[in-house]
Amino acid sequence: MDKELILKHIDKIFEGFIKKDFDLLKKTHKPRWTGFLASSREIIKNREEYLKFLKEKLEKIDYERYKILEINFHFNGDSCVVPYIAILSGKIKGGKNVEFKLRIVDFFVKENGEWNLAGSCVNLHPDELDKKFQKNIRLILNE
Repeated sequence: MDKELILKHIDKIFEGFIKKDFDLLKKTHKPRWTGFLASSREIIKNREEYLKFLKEKLEKIDYERYKILEINFHFNGDSCVVPYIAILSGKIKGGKNVEFKLRIVDFFVKENGEWNLAGSCVNLHPDELDKKFQKNIRLILNE
C-alpha cells in the first residue's frame, strides 16, 4: 500500500512538471525540502528555493511525458528512500524534441498517514553523460 502511495506521489510531481503546476509541486514537497536538481550547482535548501529554481528552468522547456524504467523502495519506519531511473521528454523553446534519462533518489517521510517528499538528488544518468562524451569525441575527430 505504501509503495503505491509513494508511486502516486511521484506521478503527481511529474504531472506538476508537465503542467507547470507550481501549486501542485508545492503540495508534493515539504517546506524544508532540500537537495539537488540535475542542473543545480549548490544545495537547494527549502521548497521556496526549489520552486524558484524550477520556474526559471521550466520557462525554457515544455515537458510532455515521463516513464519510470526502474524503481526501488527502502522503508525504515516512517521514512522511505526511493531510488529510480526515469526518462523525461518534451520540447525546448523553438520546438526541438529533447529527452533526458535521469537517476533520482527521493527521500519520503510519512506524517499523519501521508507521504511527502523531504529531499531529492536528481542527476543525469550515466547513459546521458556517455552520449555527450561520444558526441564531443566525434566533434574533436571531425566525424
